[in-house]
Order: sequence, then C-alpha cells, then structure tokens
Amino acid sequence: MEKKLDIPPLVTVGRVLPQFSTMEILKSLLFSDPQYNFPVNIHKIGGLDSSGPWVATTDLTMLMEFKPDSLDTVGLIKYPKSIASFGGITQLSTAHPHAMNGFTYNYVLEMRPLPLIHDSNIAHIVRTDPQIHDFSLTENYAILFVWPLRLELSNFLNGDGILKQAVFHEDIPTKIYVFDIKSKEDPEPIARFETDSMVAYHHINAYEEVEPDGSV
Repeated sequence: MEKKLDIPPLVTVGRVLPQFSTMEILKSLLFSDPQYNFPVNIHKIGGLDSSGPWVATTDLTMLMEFKPDSLDTVGLIKYPKSIASFGGITQLSTAHPHAMNGFTYNYVLEMRPLPLIHDSNIAHIVRTDPQIHDFSLTENYAILFVWPLRLELSNFLNGDGILKQAVFHEDIPTKIYVFDIKSKEDPEPIARFETDSMVAYHHINAYEEVEPDGSV
C-alpha cells in the first residue's frame, strides 16, 4: 500500500524526477512550508566561541535550530520584525551569514510598499536584486555584491525549479556596496562601486589593506 505524503510539494532548486504535475506545482507555490527544507548551510549564531545556537540556513528569512550532538530539530527561528523598516516585509536572505565579535551578520531583501523609515541599527540600499546568496565580511566592513541576476517569478509555473527562473542581465553592471559594521549612526553604504556585469554565488575571502595615506 502506497503511503500518502502529508507534506505539500516544495519549490525546488531544479527540476524533480518524476516531474511535478500541474496540481503539485500549484501546491508547491501556494501551500508548501519552507520550514521542512533547510538544505543549504549551517551556522552558529555569534560565532564558534559564542553560546548561541546552531542553525540550518536557507535563502529565506528564517533559521532552523538543531542540536549539534544529536541533530535533533529544536524549532524555527525567524528574524525579528524590527529588522524591516515601517511597512516593509522581509522576503529573502543569504544562506551564508557571517559571525564577527560575537555578532551574526546577514543580508535581507525587503519588499517595501511604503517610503523607507530608517532604523539606525540597520543598513539599507535601494533597488537591490533578490538573488544574493553570499557576501563578505571583514573586521570593519560588510561588502555586498548585487549581481544582475533576477528571478522571473512569473515563470515558476513551468515546474523547472528556481535556477531556471534566474535570468542574467548582461547589460546591467554589477553593483558593490560597502557598509561600516561598527557604525550605528548612518545606515547608508560608505562606498559604492560599479564593475562589469557578472554573477557569482560564493565569496572566497575579504580583507583590509591600509594605504600610506590612511585610506583603506
């Protein structure tokens, strides 16, 4: 006797075999619960030397706490509502948070139908793209690369998964934003750059060099 699954089909990164039926595709888009799927990365909140919990991560704004000795699931951890500006809704994040000096840093994509009201503890940029999987962190700065890669959400009904919906726009430059992570007064980037149109998923390393004139 075939056992009936009690978990709705999930939106997947790639096409599944056997392929989802039209009804399963609709269920995955409308009823799937992302807390059943945290396959991307693990992270210790605050860093390895902290007392923070171990969590499994994905590219959504939630974390799944687990026990490192048994791998038992503890429960869902959501980012605090205060991370969004007034009227904003957090949607996507990166699966690779970084820890520094007892704090965990991450990027969050926010849908904001209302004008931005700044929170002095949160850095903001405007008109960012959703497909940002990783970023870099040094002792003093967070470096965010905004690749010209966008998810065409209108195509999700084809059942091909997420990657097939990512469209690379070679006519749009890559934008780089640098944030001072130790400043709580100005949430704006301290530097902005543009470079060639490109895309990458992971950052290998980042470091600081001080020039003779004192510039970094």
